[in-house]
Amino acid sequence: MKTFTSTSTEPYDRHFYIITYKDGRTYTYDDYEHVRLHYFQQMDTSGSTVTVMDKQQFSDTSVTPKRVSGGKGF
Repeated sequence: MKTFTSTSTEPYDRHFYIITYKDGRTYTYDDYEHVRLHYFQQMDTSGSTVTVMDKQQFSDTSVTPKRVSGGKGF
């Protein structure tokens, strides 16, 4: 059995999350646990997406994205 240890007690805040539904509704969260709570309380999640956004990319305009996929997968 593998065990994991925490290296920091500080909150993890590198990302924010956007839930988008096919009917146009969107919800934005700073905490992944809130995303999970919201998403799994929904009756119908078909066609919905969760997008993970890097906060640093939006706070520092001089940052160049590390990878641009062009929609061709990983």
